[in-house]
Amino acid sequence: MKYQKERLTKELQAELEPLLLDHWAEIAQYSDIPMNVDWQRYYTMQRQGILQVYTARDEGKLVGYCVYMVVPHLHYSDTLYA
Repeated sequence: MKYQKERLTKELQAELEPLLLDHWAEIAQYSDIPMNVDWQRYYTMQRQGILQVYTARDEGKLVGYCVYMVVPHLHYSDTLYA
């Protein structure tokens, strides 16, 4: 198993989509609302240095992910939080 930080790319997006759908199907509180990921906003946040993507790969195959948005806290503006 390999854990690493990766940049969001079209290739990674294609690998993430099936995992995101599985995740949504498992935990969505409002399963009557279809998932519709705003990928452009994710890419914008990545360009702004906000988006941090970490992946888990087993023999190269994506098997897990963790996505953070790291920004200054609204009440403690000198502190970053995710």
